[in-house]
Amino acid sequence: MAAKLQIEFQVSKSDIPLLISDRLSSLLKSKSDQIPPAYACNKEKLVFIIFEKADKKLKEYISSLDPDKTANIAYISVFGKDTDVLADISRGLGVNVVEPYNVGVKKGFFGSKLTEEELNGAIEYAKKTAEGLFESLHL
Repeated sequence: MAAKLQIEFQVSKSDIPLLISDRLSSLLKSKSDQIPPAYACNKEKLVFIIFEKADKKLKEYISSLDPDKTANIAYISVFGKDTDVLADISRGLGVNVVEPYNVGVKKGFFGSKLTEEELNGAIEYAKKTAEGLFESLHL
């Protein structure tokens, strides 16, 4: 695939961002890396950021993005929080923000688990978002 996209995930105890990232990486045939990634964005047309919460490390990473090397960001929030904060940082840099997606995972007393339905929702969102930006992408 010639599409210039990247998938980045926030490391967490639940591993939910990693699970979503792995599936998207396979589907979109794109590299996936933890935040901060080993290699910075390099003229990516689309970057998916999968996260649980907008902690200091994530905010600093988003603030460091170069709008000349990152055209569009699509936020996938595991718990449906903090997308506005991250979107505001991105827009302030001049990076376009695609409508974010809330996976809707519920926080449980004994931890959080990603259901197949929630995972499929994130996958469908990513497919529609990528197809909208890449005419040649047929998923």
